Amino acid sequence: MNLKATFKIAILFFTIVNLSFTTNNDNIIGTWSYEVTNSQDGYDKGQLIFSQVDGQWKGIVKVDYDKFTVKDLKVNKEKVSFKVNVEGYNIDVVLKLKENTFTGKASFSEGVLDLKGKKIKI
Repeated sequence: MNLKATFKIAILFFTIVNLSFTTNNDNIIGTWSYEVTNSQDGYDKGQLIFSQVDGQWKGIVKVDYDKFTVKDLKVNKEKVSFKVNVEGYNIDVVLKLKENTFTGKASFSEGVLDLKGKKIKI
């Protein structure tokens, strides 16, 4: 194989890898419903709303009567992590995406709660 052919194959490979990362990361954009096992009423279900504004990831946790802004939102292929403060509790959330569903954990001073959810809107 000559240098020119090797170069073309390398460009094709990096293009495919880049497209796969972009597609996976963009999948998070939209509204997701969630349920939390063994959580206090009012916080046991709600919505996660993710967007990207000027290249920055944004997120909101929405419950029946309130909404909370997400901090330190990180999106990496099928893993999403963020922090949120709910009524004085600092909560670390890690989600594992699989197509249009997710499972995850919410960790805070009183323990770890299991989460699950699905995408409901783009």
